Parts: sequence; structure tokens; C-alpha cells
Amino acid sequence: RLDDQKARGALTNCTYLQDSSCQIEDTNIYGSPWTPEYHCWAFNLPRTDLGRVWDNIPDDTDVLITHGPPLGRGDPHSRGIKSSARLGCVDLLQQVQQRIQPRLHVFGHVHSGYGVTFDGTTLFVNASAVSNDFAPRNPCIVVDLPKDGISPAVVVYPVCELSEEEILDWFRRNEYHQVLFYLEDTLPRLRGDDVVKTKDVPFMDLVDRLRMHRDRDGREELCRALLHLRADSYG
Repeated sequence: RLDDQKARGALTNCTYLQDSSCQIEDTNIYGSPWTPEYHCWAFNLPRTDLGRVWDNIPDDTDVLITHGPPLGRGDPHSRGIKSSARLGCVDLLQQVQQRIQPRLHVFGHVHSGYGVTFDGTTLFVNASAVSNDFAPRNPCIVVDLPKDGISPAVVVYPVCELSEEEILDWFRRNEYHQVLFYLEDTLPRLRGDDVVKTKDVPFMDLVDRLRMHRDRDGREELCRALLHLRADSYG
């Protein structure tokens, strides 16, 4: 059995939130790890018991972080169940929309629900880093939370203005040599705005353009490089 206190003691450069809050400047942040019961995973409760957990979330929460999603927000089931099936918690949805109304609600757990939705008050962010096959393919989502305490959170998108030669130099400096081989062999050469798109990662488009269909290792390196360059492209 894991030693809970020993595990917490190892976290020296972060704040661990387990049904607890912290404040950064004037922003109130609350975190909870609980999700509806699933096999024997940690921090699981029957759906009928989750309401009392969400009752503890303070009314003045600006940023809510939960492991799982609320019902209907970034929670589609994609494995063998009809597409209308949802995995989120209805009690959490009711608390978020009717009582807490945070400006930002961040969660993960349902990898197929990666992305952002907005209900007019709360920005819901499913920030799952991995895809359904547990591969780290989803780019980071950057959010701006205005300091006025009122304005809603907004998503910030990357912009890459590198020239053709600068793109080649970036791949060279970061040692993405397999992809660099394809880039140098492709005409016309790619610019920054070909590689970093505003709202998605153009992975398959680039696989087609670079003719990398038969190079599995090269495709995996391309995926890593695209996520890296996208992260570098935030001003």
C-alpha cells in the first residue's frame, strides 16, 4: 500500500489539491480528484455519492480543477458504445452551472473529449494530454484568465511566423533529424504557419505533404516536433 504522506512529501515544487483550495494573487483555485466509480481505480465513488463531494466546493471558486468532466462537457464515450453516450457526472454539472459558476473548469480523464467548450460563464477545458491509445498527441491548451475577477477565461492560440529557413533551423537545433530529412527534400518548403495552425495540429496533412506514410518512426518524431514547436509558438 502506498504511503500517502510520503507521496505528498515528495511534491516539493507544486501545490497538491485534494478536496482543498489555494489562492494565487486574487484567484481562488479548488481541486478534487474524484470520479464516478470505474473498476478499482483510485478516488472512485458511486455516482450517487458524488454530490456530497461537490457540496464542499466553495462558492467563490474562480478555477475548478477536477479529474473527471461534468456531464456533457468533454465527456464522449468512444469505445463500443453509441456516440451519444456520456461519461461525465451530472451532479458536478449541476453544481458548476447552478451554484459555483467558476470562470474556468479544467479536467481530463476522458481522453476522447479533449478540447474546449463555453456555456457563457464557464470555460470548460478537457486538457487530456494523451489520446485514446494513451499516446501523448494532444497539444497543451493555454488559457488567459483576466485579473478583474469577472471577465471569462479565454483560450490563447499560438502564432508561428518562422520563415522557410528558420523552420529548417528550428528542426535542426532541436535534433528532429528524421523529420528534417523530409523537410529538406520537400518543395515548396514549409513555413511556420504551415506547421503551426491556430486551432489544431496538422499532423495528417503534413504526413501527406512530406510523404511519410511508410516511416513509422518518422511520424512519431513529427508528432513530438509539432507539439514542441506549437508550445514554443506562444508569445
